[in-house]
Amino acid sequence: MRQMSLVFRLQSALAVAFFFFLHAVGLAQTDQILHSFSGSDGSHPNGTVVFDSAGNLYGTTQQGGSNACGGRGCGTAFELSPQSGGNWSYQVIHSFGGVNGESPLWGLVLDSAGNLYGTTAYGGANNFGTVFELQPANAGWTEKVLYSFTGTADGGNPTTGVTIDSAGNLYGTTTLGGANKQGTVFELTKSGGSWSLRVFLDLYDIDGTGPSPLVVDRAGNIYGTATGGGFHMNHKRGTIFELIPGHGTNVLFAFTGPETGGYNPAGGIVFDPAGNIYGTVEDGGYGDAFGGSIYELFSPTWQLQTWEVFTRFPASPHPPLSPVALDSANNIYVALSGDGASVCYGAILKIGKNVYSIYNFGGSSTDGHFPLGGIVLDAQNNVYGATSAGGGAGYGTIFKVTLP
Repeated sequence: MRQMSLVFRLQSALAVAFFFFLHAVGLAQTDQILHSFSGSDGSHPNGTVVFDSAGNLYGTTQQGGSNACGGRGCGTAFELSPQSGGNWSYQVIHSFGGVNGESPLWGLVLDSAGNLYGTTAYGGANNFGTVFELQPANAGWTEKVLYSFTGTADGGNPTTGVTIDSAGNLYGTTTLGGANKQGTVFELTKSGGSWSLRVFLDLYDIDGTGPSPLVVDRAGNIYGTATGGGFHMNHKRGTIFELIPGHGTNVLFAFTGPETGGYNPAGGIVFDPAGNIYGTVEDGGYGDAFGGSIYELFSPTWQLQTWEVFTRFPASPHPPLSPVALDSANNIYVALSGDGASVCYGAILKIGKNVYSIYNFGGSSTDGHFPLGGIVLDAQNNVYGATSAGGGAGYGTIFKVTLP
């Protein structure tokens, strides 16, 4: 295990003082709002945006759009395209509602043909959510519902999108239903023009409950986190699990509480090239801080090391609810939904062995508030993501942040 002296662990008052220092000295961070939502074009974006090969960005909003859903809107899928002079053009490529699903609560994934896939938490034929596909066409995009959940053995209310393997199969999770009524891990496979669903795992306390976005490795093994459950009878604080097709479930790590790595691993995981796992916990961490932490799980022993421990400000808790992103030098980037300097509107952190930098979102109408979901990096390590609020109308933004 790496020596703790190499690990960045800011705790309690030291963390607060360091954040104020970075904000005061004005490091060369820049923030560009690529789009500010107005409501009719979507509101409250969520989940990770995704790039296609041409540099266009795609994502979803959980509300807004042209369909009513009680006046709040049923959500949208959107495209942002880079233009000359650093500008971006925005268009709604689909407005959700009714049998085609309502309220996408996570982002999208792309296949090799440029089709987009995601989930809605509600709506569909049975009002328990859907898995959908968006296909590009000459006259715009067309939506197809691949599966409508029933809320029974197949699960219901998927909230974390899907991931895709090299064969084009889709994998995701539901928050309820299944044999144990605690959610499922599912696979959708295509044969001809139809899709069929198979429940890979009925979630239960020992594996973990409250699942996160999934990751599929090159061998087809599936990984994820669960915010509850685990095999420690008195400390069911969440797990990191591996699902090997044909061989069952392996719990790689079970969280037990604030003094042993934290608890509630809500944001999913990423792998580095060596097979080590990085992620975030919503609460706890080593020491006295209870605002969450960033961890690394070393392959193949699966020992856990904490990279960063966060405190809670009195005005607003700031758990890192999103997955981290890694650049080629294994610097870690993460969005905090309620952190920053004195105003607590959120922050983007870049953390490495020789670097620590921060961008604090502000309270003005020209900036976003509360980044939600994951972030992505371009080839120059610029950070892209969504804020759930802020912007000119207060309905959220898509942003680009450059950190030193």
